[in-house]
Amino acid sequence: MENEISYECPFKIGDKVTIIAPPEDQKRITPKWLSFMDEYVGHAGVVTWIKPVPAIDAYILHIDGYSWLSHTSETYTLF
Repeated sequence: MENEISYECPFKIGDKVTIIAPPEDQKRITPKWLSFMDEYVGHAGVVTWIKPVPAIDAYILHIDGYSWLSHTSETYTLF
């Protein structure tokens, strides 16, 4: 099926995750890491919903009131 995400999200609702920054060389890949996100590094939270974003091969995770994008085509994750 076209536009179907080819990566299975490793997280599920209720998982506790900790925000980490991507490697420096990955911070400029769209969607980019923004400087205000630095204050959330180390923050632990619970995944409350997950939404696939097939157009960019990623997932949006909602964690404690904030939405975070988890790249799936890269070699890193933000959690």
